[in-house]
Amino acid sequence: MLGGTAVPVQVVLDFEWTADKDPSFGPSEIIEFPSVLVEARFPFRIVDEFQVYVKPRINPVLTPFIKELTAITQEQVDMGVDLTTALDQYNAWLASHGLDMAPKSTAATHGKGLPDVRTNTFAVVTWGDSDLMSTLHGELKRRHLPMPPHFA
Repeated sequence: MLGGTAVPVQVVLDFEWTADKDPSFGPSEIIEFPSVLVEARFPFRIVDEFQVYVKPRINPVLTPFIKELTAITQEQVDMGVDLTTALDQYNAWLASHGLDMAPKSTAATHGKGLPDVRTNTFAVVTWGDSDLMSTLHGELKRRHLPMPPHFA
């Protein structure tokens, strides 16, 4: 429920980011940007998935700790895209399902019959606040980039 209203579409997000057991490691950077688009009406169903690896800039070499924790390899992040490209791809993926933030005056459905967020509501769902409010927010702030409206 969002403000007492059922949310028909949920985007489940779970970033992976750089880290180490050493507290002086430095700031976290997103290395995997995945989401699952769920139609949140009974029976719930997975509509689509998005996943891209992101190449870290500050600590480009993954620590043994994070490789073991996430099973993400150095090769995967080396072949990854920059965070701004990942955000662009993510926004395009959302838009391909009618989940962009552009204003529209008429109701429409897109793709597999999902509601158009321009006339309906969707929610981004995470495990906790560390995905968006710590990791993404911190990385965007370091790069002087705005928080996308669907994450605010």
